[in-house]
Amino acid sequence: MSNMNKRIYLEVTNELNRFIKKCIDNNINLYNINYKKDKIIVLIDVKDYFKIKKLNYYSKIRVVKYDGILNIKKKLKDNSFYILIIILSFIWMNLLTNYIVDIEIIHSNSSIRLLLKEELDKNNIKKYSLAYSFEDLENITKKILADNKNNLEWISIKKDGMKYIVRAEERIIKTEVADDKPRDIVASKDAYITKVISSKGNILVRQGEYVKKGTILISGKITLYENVVGTTSATGSVYGNVWYESKLEMPKEIETEKMTGKKRFNLNIGNKILLKNKYRYFKQKNIKEIKIFGLKIKFYKEVEYEIIKQKTDDEYALNRLKEEFAKKLNGKGAITYQKVLKKEENNSTIKYRVFVITNELINSYSYFEESDINDTNQSN
Repeated sequence: MSNMNKRIYLEVTNELNRFIKKCIDNNINLYNINYKKDKIIVLIDVKDYFKIKKLNYYSKIRVVKYDGILNIKKKLKDNSFYILIIILSFIWMNLLTNYIVDIEIIHSNSSIRLLLKEELDKNNIKKYSLAYSFEDLENITKKILADNKNNLEWISIKKDGMKYIVRAEERIIKTEVADDKPRDIVASKDAYITKVISSKGNILVRQGEYVKKGTILISGKITLYENVVGTTSATGSVYGNVWYESKLEMPKEIETEKMTGKKRFNLNIGNKILLKNKYRYFKQKNIKEIKIFGLKIKFYKEVEYEIIKQKTDDEYALNRLKEEFAKKLNGKGAITYQKVLKKEENNSTIKYRVFVITNELINSYSYFEESDINDTNQSN
């Protein structure tokens, strides 16, 4: 800001008319002259201050306040000590509240508690260290789950004051409950057989065979010389390639947030922001709030991000389709092949028709009665 735009308010007493005349004669601008009994309040340009003082030595002249940003700067300067104390208090409070002094692991099983402690140590979650951000804790949680798929079903790490509270749910590997009822394993859909794993029953199909929905894959009927001599509850897993034709609609353009790594601290005092917006897009994090003499003060971190716009391509659409199938198959299969059959572009969306091959578990069960077997043997 140039001196031409900087102004201050003056309080003038003694020889008021003479003061005004002297200023006019010397081409000094006087703004907003307000008379108050034996004095006037006048707004002048900062550059004219010393000239006015020199010309009007007979008048008593006092700076009342600064105008605009000068007034804010003056207040900040006059209260710099208190502002510094507040900022240091916030920094100290931020350090304290983000310092971990205890970790509480809640679980009834001592072996799970020990496992969690070892995993936390491995991921540098320890006492007497600075706390991780929410995003970091989420990533660590996912990593611990991925490394302990057979032991942990779910885990939560939450910050409570100056400690972490860790909860977990143990994964119980459920073995297939013995079913005394005789049954066959049949195909739940048309498929090309890729793998057969049987622990009980008579395998009727092999790898490389094509089967229709309802075909018996593993029979619960035990035969000898084409006669059924006994029954069992067929147990096993049969995997096959299954064909689908899927439809998918995507926006032509997608927006994603990308963190730039830039950040700064800011203060909000009585709903007035101390530092003007520096970033176009940012998120407020680690917000700390206190009240001093009824005045609400917030101290927080501004973290900048940018909006990345990109056009939707076939690869992005096919990846989205893979995610949908992953949820649908729930760990019992995956996409092995995809091909776009048709693609239609509208004003804002793209429609896809996609040929998909999955390799998945095609088990289904068909129960039968002992009497059915007896009838079959008698007819033979």
